[in-house]
Amino acid sequence: MKPKTRRQFLTDLGLSLGGITLVRGFITAAGPGDDKNKAGGAARKTTPGKEAVEFRYAPKNWNSTFCFPDDPYKSIVGKNNELFYGFTGNEKGVDVFTYTVLFGISGMDDGNLLVQSFAYPDLPVIATSREWNDQKADFTTFATRGDEGRVDTVIMELSGKGTTETACSPEITIRTKKSFTTENKSDSASARGQVGVLTPEDDPGHPLLVVDAGITIEKGDDLVRVKLPESRVSSAKKALFIIRFPQEKQAFEKIRDGMKDADKLVSQARSAWESWRPFDKKHMWTLAEQYQPILIASSRTISQCREMKGDKPSFATGPTALERMRIVDLHFILESARYLGFDDEAQKGLQALWDSQRDDGTFPSVDGDKNWKDIAVAVYTLVRHAELTQNWDFFNESYPDAWKAMMYLQDLQKKSWDGPTINGKYGLLPPGYGDKGLEGVTNELTNTLWAMIAIKALSATADRLLLQKNVDIRQFYTDLIVNFNRMTKVEMVPYPDGFTYLPMLCKEDPLWKESDEQKKPKPQTAQIYLAQAIHPGFVFDRTNDAVNGLLQLMKAVTREEIPAETGRMKSDAVCPLDAAIVANAFLWYGDYDMARQLFIGFLNHASPLYAWHEEQSLLNAATEAYAGQMPQSRAAAECIRFLRHMLVFEDEKELRLLPGVGPVDLIPKKPFAITSTPTRWGRVTLTMEPQADKRWVTKYTREGFDPQKVAPLTQVILPRALPGNVRLDHVQGAHFLKNGL
Repeated sequence: MKPKTRRQFLTDLGLSLGGITLVRGFITAAGPGDDKNKAGGAARKTTPGKEAVEFRYAPKNWNSTFCFPDDPYKSIVGKNNELFYGFTGNEKGVDVFTYTVLFGISGMDDGNLLVQSFAYPDLPVIATSREWNDQKADFTTFATRGDEGRVDTVIMELSGKGTTETACSPEITIRTKKSFTTENKSDSASARGQVGVLTPEDDPGHPLLVVDAGITIEKGDDLVRVKLPESRVSSAKKALFIIRFPQEKQAFEKIRDGMKDADKLVSQARSAWESWRPFDKKHMWTLAEQYQPILIASSRTISQCREMKGDKPSFATGPTALERMRIVDLHFILESARYLGFDDEAQKGLQALWDSQRDDGTFPSVDGDKNWKDIAVAVYTLVRHAELTQNWDFFNESYPDAWKAMMYLQDLQKKSWDGPTINGKYGLLPPGYGDKGLEGVTNELTNTLWAMIAIKALSATADRLLLQKNVDIRQFYTDLIVNFNRMTKVEMVPYPDGFTYLPMLCKEDPLWKESDEQKKPKPQTAQIYLAQAIHPGFVFDRTNDAVNGLLQLMKAVTREEIPAETGRMKSDAVCPLDAAIVANAFLWYGDYDMARQLFIGFLNHASPLYAWHEEQSLLNAATEAYAGQMPQSRAAAECIRFLRHMLVFEDEKELRLLPGVGPVDLIPKKPFAITSTPTRWGRVTLTMEPQADKRWVTKYTREGFDPQKVAPLTQVILPRALPGNVRLDHVQGAHFLKNGL
């Protein structure tokens, strides 16, 4: 990437996309001041200030990745430029590392964080600035790879805040149980003529770090302080140190030449990222300026958390992930990859998933064999990717295995009828692992909900393509939906605000009587699975009591502009990605303002480097706590999905254009577009460009589908009015009907 400001970069990207030429489906909208406004309906009203993405709910602490796509070395940097190495396993907690490396000044506290940022969202060269009373430290942290192998580098530049020189004693503190040896070498590779090498005693010849200066160490309880030479600094006089961390256990000699020139190292990092693209060149996105960097960073996060296993990409929910991930997380990550145009990676990920199916139709699950939803999600993923690609070869090949998976779930359902469980009484899947705050095996509804999502999608596809054994699949779905609706009438409960809702745990389950509030479910616990049954599952219609209960419940529990306490952390906490999931349900329902509010709230819970914790405390919580991983690639996937759905949204039989567009998208009067985005009805290209006469012109085209196999599409819907008093005027090149005012 050529040196330029982020604003220049985004402007260039927008101009390059603004010239796309489309051939049919021209739609013109009139803006304020046009006489033809009188024919339109009322525009949605929202406050632009509330729609600003300013990270107002950012976590107090955060982590970012600066490794490369598919990099096996998951380099992680914290808010204060601390580095984390040697993750020891999820069973010990996600914050357990062999080495935590901190940079500072001897005798000083952590200082004040001034800023942490990167120049470009697709170039994770991370700049961090911290200050003390009279001194300041600027850190530049990045990864390189080349002839010397994979290396992490921190450039530490120390300065004074005044013109008078002061003594500055930099140090590196390593929290670890390991012991080290040190070696100082005279070497012309360093500007100081000396380098310091710190090596774990149990791994001789493989240094943890190399510094372009002589070092000494002091040992403490579970920490080691690495002392660097004292320097005299002022506002005009600075001291620069290069600290390098070889990731492939390279000996010092392998990386010594890299100690010479800090600027050259940064250039190497930039060059290594030049070939990476956040989306395929045939699937370009141009969004409003506040969304484009987040889109790019989200794509980068997914690629950084990914790793190659043989010739197939292995997707993960974070840089410190389990060996296997939940299939429900994998599904939405793979879908976001399709939206970005990474069809090859998504297809290989899909194939790897189905390669893991067992002979009995089940799939390995990180939660044990009673997380039945993993089976259902795998089947739904198979259907969804055939729809998005409009290529049914892999689906047809795998259909017998999908049928086997569904029959396994049907067998579970039939066996539960004869048992004593609450689920069995209702004719649902047996008690299983619910997740999202429903830990252990309970009388939960989440597995049945996902079974209905999968069986409905598979049944509709099998009927349309005239596949064998489709009668078995259709009957299973009929049984489940009838039983579920019958159960709903019994299990709905009142909420203090005057509405009723459907908990994801049956009333008679013992977990409701749990005395420990951290184990007892909340009304909103695990409700995202009901939201997924609404969209993308299309299991219920808009008049369903459970649908309306969910939407009202999510409004009732909203704090910091997103639903709170929906996950494992049940006190004064949020799971940001749940807000993006629920936002899609509101988008489907037609409550566009609430959908945008939740999504903007989700974005404002990101760190300033565009990444999310899985769960985090509310800002005013008495105790700061976090759960899960950061950066969270599933959250990044949900960001990508909603940004796509803002412009192109798939209902069950309708394609909606621009349903999530808000005031901040139109006020700048700049074009936005999405090119060849896959849908179940083919690839859609949509642009919206401002005109000199206060009008906007929207261009739409759909292509790349087989009329004999594509799902039914009843209509394409465009809002009569958008925020900012932009109203539909006329349509060219297509039959249309104006509905409403």
